Order: sequence, then C-alpha cells, then structure tokens
Amino acid sequence: MSSLEELMVFRDVVLTGNITRTSQRLHMSQSSVSIQIRNLEREYGAQLFDRTNRGVRLTERGEVLYRYAEEVVSLMLEAREAVPVPLR
Repeated sequence: MSSLEELMVFRDVVLTGNITRTSQRLHMSQSSVSIQIRNLEREYGAQLFDRTNRGVRLTERGEVLYRYAEEVVSLMLEAREAVPVPLR
C-alpha cells in the first residue's frame, strides 16, 4: 500500500515537474525520490510519468493517481490541524 510519504513525494514531483528539484526541496537524494516514484509505479502497475531531458510530465494514469494523492495529502494535513499535538 502506498505510504503517505510516497504520495507526498509524488505530489511534489508533479508540482515541480522535476525529480532533481523535488529532491532539493525535500532534502532527499535524487535516487530516493526516484525509488519512491518507482515503488508507486510498481504498486499501480502503470507508468506515472513521461520522462524527458527537461523533467517529467504526468501520463494519463499519473493524472488519475495525482487527483487521489492531492485528496489524501490534503486530508492528512487537515487532520494534523484538527488534532493538535500536545506539548511535552
């Protein structure tokens, strides 16, 4: 099952259009970002991005997953705001 981190990385790659930029923004190695994308592609049995020298672009199937990823990430962020973390 997809992890929240994988979906957040996927979402960021979509927004930046570039794996390198995502790795820099999220302070991750480029290979870690690529592995998470490959894990999602393996899980869903679909290529999610068309890769070019200039970056990446969503495939049709990637667009479908992106809509769900946006919803999941948004709900998780709402939940974090709704359930305050107690101070220690």
